[in-house]
Amino acid sequence: MATQLKKTTKQVKRMIIYFLVFVIVVLFIDWLSKQSGVIVGPDPGNEYDPNYPTANNIFQQIPKPDLNSLNSGSQNIGLISKTTAKFPEFPPVIYVYKIKPEREYLDDAEKGKATATALGFSGDYSVLNNVMNWESEDGTKTFTFDRFQKYYKYKSSPDQLIEMTNSDQTFAIQRALSILDRLSIKKNNLDTESSRIDFAFRANDGSLTSKTDKYNCVKVSLNKYIKAIEPVTNSIPDTFIDTRKYSYYDGIATLVLKEYANKTQDMLQDLIELEYKALEYEEDVGIYKLQTPDQAFQELQKNNGYLYRLHLVGDNYLTQQQQLQIAEYKVDPNLTKLIYIEPQTRDSQVLWTNFLQPFYLFEGTGRTTNTNKDAAFSFLVPALVSSAYTSSTP
Repeated sequence: MATQLKKTTKQVKRMIIYFLVFVIVVLFIDWLSKQSGVIVGPDPGNEYDPNYPTANNIFQQIPKPDLNSLNSGSQNIGLISKTTAKFPEFPPVIYVYKIKPEREYLDDAEKGKATATALGFSGDYSVLNNVMNWESEDGTKTFTFDRFQKYYKYKSSPDQLIEMTNSDQTFAIQRALSILDRLSIKKNNLDTESSRIDFAFRANDGSLTSKTDKYNCVKVSLNKYIKAIEPVTNSIPDTFIDTRKYSYYDGIATLVLKEYANKTQDMLQDLIELEYKALEYEEDVGIYKLQTPDQAFQELQKNNGYLYRLHLVGDNYLTQQQQLQIAEYKVDPNLTKLIYIEPQTRDSQVLWTNFLQPFYLFEGTGRTTNTNKDAAFSFLVPALVSSAYTSSTP
């Protein structure tokens, strides 16, 4: 009996010693990792953040976007570097929205008529391939409404535009949003937060220039501001990001307004031009894993990105963008953003246009090789991890 008790006591002591050794080793490894700055644990690219939902890939793999990169004037993008600043932090996952198929509804014709009436057109119009067309008697105003694509386009030719004196940017955006309300046009998440204005000079032929000593109109580019991800905890807020078109200086809805110093006048008298395509999204959204901005930047350096904007600093950027030879594109990490790009149209045969997809927006300045001048640039890089996309682009 005594011998058995002695054996049991030795086993217990041995187990306690093993446990203490294990604890000491774990504590030592933890201390060593903190001293070296290395995090011991899962691969950083596969870390789990308890503040966010896990990816569900509800649409399975999706087609990778296939955009047309701007012609930079050279076959290769060239050297791409960045300043020493770190990229901002972004959520590990993001929503992917599915775009509703375009179709005509029973009341769409009446919606077009209501907008035309508000713009001052009579009831007479012509129809060609689902497109309703109005023109004023003097031919100075036209309005078209595509019932199938929900595409609105209005253009007028004012005799003379006076020099603008009001530079209230916030008011200009609010004025544009109010005009859409007056025209009974559904705004679909268009928001002041993601919109911009550009004061310009409008020539008689309708062309706009941003490089001018005086301006006689303002171009208002209204973009959407939609939820990119909702956390599962209350410790951090929802993430909202811009939704833009694949045209840097145009909005989802673009309006050109004339002098609005008299804020009490009928706002529709301010409107010179309007262009808007109203795409809508399905209610069910997918949750997909994001690559980090550092990973996206590495893809950009491999020329796996799209040149989104390029023009000389201080030059007219509202005309067709120039072909410039850039010696080096230097990305400023502080300007990096996540945005959605809305396709121009949803095409059932071009599958990537069926989804609203996220991109990293990289911006900065480059130096031209021939003129030695600074140029402003923007690049887009698809933001999801590579496993989220199908292996080939349809």
